[in-house]
Amino acid sequence: MSDQSPPQEGPGPAPGYNTHAVERLTGVRATTFRAWERRYGVPSPRRLPGGQRVYGERDVAVVRWLRQQTERGLSASLAVAQLRQMPETVGQPATRAAFAPLELAEGMVQAALAFDSTTLERLLSQALAAHTLETVCLEVIQPTLVNLGERWHRGEVSPAVEHFATALVRRRLEQLAALLDTGNGRPLIVMGTAPEEQHEIGVLILSLFLRRRGLRVTYLGPNVTAGAAVEVSQRMRPEMVCLSATTLESAGALQGIGQALAALDPPRPRFAFGGQAFQTDPALAKGIPGIYFAGDASQATEAVEALLRE
Repeated sequence: MSDQSPPQEGPGPAPGYNTHAVERLTGVRATTFRAWERRYGVPSPRRLPGGQRVYGERDVAVVRWLRQQTERGLSASLAVAQLRQMPETVGQPATRAAFAPLELAEGMVQAALAFDSTTLERLLSQALAAHTLETVCLEVIQPTLVNLGERWHRGEVSPAVEHFATALVRRRLEQLAALLDTGNGRPLIVMGTAPEEQHEIGVLILSLFLRRRGLRVTYLGPNVTAGAAVEVSQRMRPEMVCLSATTLESAGALQGIGQALAALDPPRPRFAFGGQAFQTDPALAKGIPGIYFAGDASQATEAVEALLRE
């Protein structure tokens, strides 16, 4: 089994490790994995008549794997959720190259072309198990969807292929976001896409990264109009409204939103924007009253935190 592969489901040898032995084998304190057991139901040791816990090989593997994930920055709840979504095959021995972001992205493209949701889910789970969330989003998910989008525009595949893959990725990102802390007490950031903009994976990834930093995010979804942005700003008093655009048309609509938000009485939110449209033509950002986030979602996350620190 690879060190980065999640533990394999299924029966193992008869239970035989006490709490002390699990601590020694995994490097995790008993108070920690007992807390995981109480809160999430993993590990799941057998109880002796006297109440003592006895752990099996599977339990030891679970504790060791959860330690690896939390050391890489995942919350315990997020790691456990990934564990529960892992198909059995993910735990099979595999070469390190098979879990490289480029190989995973190519595999996801091929699965999408075949409308193979089982393989697509499995590869996404493998990616999340082997790499940080940021790496998965920026080096696996985004290249996969860009590849499919380019094939669509060249007429090599139907729109249904891209929609199929996007829907599956969106569902997983939303599941991950729901597991993260809501950031109560932190400044509120409202996010969505520009008017007439339906491509939302990029801004979903950014919202996920911000939640991972403990920030409070409300995601409005695609096609946020100027009226909606003004209404939300007046009712929720966010610190920032952040919208994305991938097309020339949707990018142009952001000018009116920036002007509408700037006309609000104080305290008014800061308006920020970004997306593929501005990476294609940076000049589009010049006429929009607001803060332009260049670069990828990781760089935008750093920029948001820097602005909030001001």
